[in-house]
Amino acid sequence: MVFAALIVETGVAVVVASALAAWSRKRFTPRRDAN
Repeated sequence: MVFAALIVETGVAVVVASALAAWSRKRFTPRRDAN
């Protein structure tokens, strides 16, 4: 119940974070992405 909601929220947060990272990388095209 609570744990399921926590897992779902964590999964959504991870997906959103990865999408944001990919978008910002594609948008700003940093010189060094070996970090």
